[in-house]
Amino acid sequence: MVLQGLLVIKIDETIGFYLIQPRTEMDEMVMTATENFTKILSTKDIKEKYNKELYWGGNGVGDRWAKKKFNYSVVYAKKQPALYSENDDDEIPPEVLSQFLQTNKENAGIIGIFVHSRRTNIQRRPICSNIKKAITSSPCVVCGTHDTICDHKNDLYNDVRVLSTETQVMSDFQPLCNHCNLQKRQVCKTEEQTGKLYSAKNIQRYRVYNFEFPWEKKVYDKNDINCKNATFWFDPVEFEDNIQSYSRYVIPIIEEIKRKVKANKLKVIH
Repeated sequence: MVLQGLLVIKIDETIGFYLIQPRTEMDEMVMTATENFTKILSTKDIKEKYNKELYWGGNGVGDRWAKKKFNYSVVYAKKQPALYSENDDDEIPPEVLSQFLQTNKENAGIIGIFVHSRRTNIQRRPICSNIKKAITSSPCVVCGTHDTICDHKNDLYNDVRVLSTETQVMSDFQPLCNHCNLQKRQVCKTEEQTGKLYSAKNIQRYRVYNFEFPWEKKVYDKNDINCKNATFWFDPVEFEDNIQSYSRYVIPIIEEIKRKVKANKLKVIH
């Protein structure tokens, strides 16, 4: 929102809280170039029209673009966009991304920037700096990639304790690469739409197990702070540990009971 040279940024829709900042020349430039944050600004246009101000020099952009004044996604020709934002739920509208990729097929590497909003330096879900540093120094818990972000295990963000830097702990978070984080985000959207939690049986490598995962929950409840506990995306490492423990200790007991019942050495009471 723009009011006579001022930039008005919505911080919290629920309470109608706004932050008002003076508009700078860079604000004006980026808002005009992206048509008020609605279109992807191509690398070609950045080079040709805004070289000194907005081009990163061809050595990768990371989180340094436009003097770190904006929340944005870097668009690549051959891989998923990378998000650099205060808000981990920012995403490029699918139709905007699809259309842009269709018209930039011949290019390689970084092919554009999508600006989500002006940075406010007020995070809606702050993470303690020492926790973030420790988590992002570790590889992705799903695929092993080393370029990671600090992911909230509970992606419902409904636990006040975890949302405060005073009370959150290291185990509330995990390292995920941008690609895996986007997958997790899509799963959460599907769960909200269907009212059912995502089962790891939807993942190919877990279909090889000839037993169900009894610790998995089924019902989606956005008000329950423990709703996602024990699901795959909540903590993939813990999920793997549960499989190993169940296979090693529980399955043998179940098989032994079945064997004894079959041999009439154990009476089943109905």
